[in-house]
Amino acid sequence: MNSTELANRIIEVGNTYVGQTDPFRNAIGVAFMCQIYGWRVAKLVHSYKAWKLYQKILGIDFEKEFPDKTHMSSKSVAFGIWQASGRFWDTMQGKVRFPEKRRDFVELDA
Repeated sequence: MNSTELANRIIEVGNTYVGQTDPFRNAIGVAFMCQIYGWRVAKLVHSYKAWKLYQKILGIDFEKEFPDKTHMSSKSVAFGIWQASGRFWDTMQGKVRFPEKRRDFVELDA
């Protein structure tokens, strides 16, 4: 699905959508994320329930309409871990552990 087709689909759904705007907005974001990063990156960072809801709202099967990965996929830490492990579904199920990142915070004077 190219950008024009996606935009047309969003407008079409938006014209008839009734309900909370948050799920609709999130569905749009996931669709663009799939287009930019590939559906595997988007699926890694969304729950199964949310994934299914967003596909239902837009009437799009993300895995059929978008590439599984793109040249931008490597920008995702989760995707990098999956690539290193080679086990996408194990990563999805939480069987592959993400390394803990240490975050140091600097307090600013008020």
